[in-house]
Amino acid sequence: MKKPVLVTGASGKLGAYVVRALVKVGRPVVAWSGSRRGRLDGVELCPVDLAEPSQVKQAFAAADPYAVIHCAALSAVGDCYRDPVRARLVNTDGTALLGELADRIVYTSTDLVFSGEGAPYTESHVPAPLSLYGRSKRAGEEALLQREGAAVVRVALMYGPSLIGSGGFFEQQSEAFLKGAKVKLFHDEWRTPLALDEAAGGLLQVLDAGFEGVLHLAGPERLSREEMGRRWARFLGADPSLVESVSQSDLEFPEPRPADVSLDCTEASRVFGWSPKPFKSGLARMSKEK
Repeated sequence: MKKPVLVTGASGKLGAYVVRALVKVGRPVVAWSGSRRGRLDGVELCPVDLAEPSQVKQAFAAADPYAVIHCAALSAVGDCYRDPVRARLVNTDGTALLGELADRIVYTSTDLVFSGEGAPYTESHVPAPLSLYGRSKRAGEEALLQREGAAVVRVALMYGPSLIGSGGFFEQQSEAFLKGAKVKLFHDEWRTPLALDEAAGGLLQVLDAGFEGVLHLAGPERLSREEMGRRWARFLGADPSLVESVSQSDLEFPEPRPADVSLDCTEASRVFGWSPKPFKSGLARMSKEK
């Protein structure tokens, strides 16, 4: 029997789509969750705390994977700010440990390793994260880039419904538009949004291509949060004027937010023909997922 692919963060938004993508092509999967139990597309979720090295080592030995797609993280910027110790344990130390254990690892990092002042960012740009979250993810990158068999994949802002649970940002914003409620969105924050299913498919392509080093995966359009919201409202048949334009400076945050972390994906196109669909077609496809 073939060895499985170990997917960490399998109960999270991206990890769940990675599990589904592997199952669809008939590949064996071991799915680690944070604390959630149950099954996803026939795969049992195994709770493993990345902040507990002995637990990670024991679970890794039991899984005996040929490769790891590492999606797990303390990913909420505010959570990392409030609990920097756990952010380091999970995002940095946990990632470094998986890199030591695995012969092959594909690590999902973030566009938030950049300061927002030099977009569009290629893989050759030097990271300068503004948030503790971004710094913890960058430290995870640095730990893996010292090892053979590691791919660091910086993924842009992702959109789509959660496959496990409900009440995420995608669902909340959709519900607000359909109810005719106002939604405040930044006109001065730009990203290159990517559908969750395409992000998952891209990670599998990185794994199968045997790529090592740093790679960017993002959508083909640079959009502000405001423009994303207006397009989203139109897609749902709601009034785009429900989107209320605001500036980052209108709100106070405990840490600065980067203005523009849009990613350049020329290298991914060269490596394996990366060609994601525009935001509108991604919305049409993702609205049918669950």
